[in-house]
This record gives sequence, structure tokens and C-alpha cells, in this order.
Amino acid sequence: MGCQTDIAAKIVEKKADYVLALKGNQETLADEVENYFTQAEAVNFERIEFDALGSKETGHGRVEKREIYVTEDIDWLPQKGKWLNLKTIIMVISERIMHGKPPTIEKRYYISSLPAIALRIANAIRKHWGIENQAHWILDVAFREDEQNANAGNIAENTSLIRRMALNLLKQEKTAKYGIEIKRQMAGWDNEYLLKVIGVKSFS
Repeated sequence: MGCQTDIAAKIVEKKADYVLALKGNQETLADEVENYFTQAEAVNFERIEFDALGSKETGHGRVEKREIYVTEDIDWLPQKGKWLNLKTIIMVISERIMHGKPPTIEKRYYISSLPAIALRIANAIRKHWGIENQAHWILDVAFREDEQNANAGNIAENTSLIRRMALNLLKQEKTAKYGIEIKRQMAGWDNEYLLKVIGVKSFS
């Protein structure tokens, strides 16, 4: 644990942020965080300020669901003072459903100096989630693709194609220094920016 706290301190000294996976070598910290989230789940996070995000991926006969819960409610944490700039504790739930097999659920826990913004932290630990298709992740988060229920005829395929075209256009637009989700919202709010995204000069 001493080595890990030193690493966290050096990261902060370099004006960067850390997201560290909790394992048994962090003494009782991993148990404390796990117990906290177990109790939070038992009361459905009632009276707890938190942010959350979900993702679902299908393919090759399996369905993988991931959820991330983040909170800055750490005043109770005994080890808080040992980690420089510690702000957030995190729980990631991964559920895998394979055809013909019972589902498997795995929970991982993290600490971070980042604020409790689920999307930002999820991006930081995306590699831990093992998401191979980054485009799917962006479509799920920025376009809410997995929440779409249009299934009649070819609607699902057509809207999926349109979303991927929009994603490519937003990636190509470099003047706005924001993520895809914010750029998508900007295109919906600002016709001038929308024309820039699709490569059409303004007629005004």
C-alpha cells in the first residue's frame, strides 16, 4: 500500500489524476470500499450522492453488461488521508451472459482523484473493462444506442448506419475541443456548428 500511495502522490505532483484498481495489497481499503457499495446497493443508493453509467455489448453469442457507480461520499473512509487528492470511490459491475450458460457477475473497485463524473471515470478505466470496440462504446454513451427500441422493418439498421455516419463526421470536426457527446449536443443546438460538422458553408 505504501508503494501505491507514493505513486498516487507522484501522479498528483505532475498535475495529473489517478484511477487505481483496489486489490488485497491495499490492506483493508479494498474491503472498506466493497462493504460501502454492498450497503449502498442494499438501499438502492438512497440518500447517497452518486453518478452512474451503463453499457451493453452483444456479439458472438454473448451479452456483456457493464455498470459504473461513482461517489465522493468518502468522509467516513479511514484511509482517506493516506492518498493525496483522493476524491472518489468507484464500483464497476460486469455481467456476462453466454448462450446456454448461467450469467457471471464480477465487481471491481477503484479509487480516484477525479471528481465523481461516471462518463469521465469510465473512459479512464475503459481498458479494464476490456471493451474492444471503441466505436460501440462511443455510440452507447454519446448516442444512447442501446436505449433505442425501433425494431420495425429496417429502422434499426438504418438508424444505426446514420449514427455511425454522424460519429465519423463528429470525429473529423477538430475545431471544437470537446468529446463526441458534447459535440453532438452542440450540433443539435447550433445550426452554424451543424453545418461545419457536415462540411457545408454557411449561407448567412
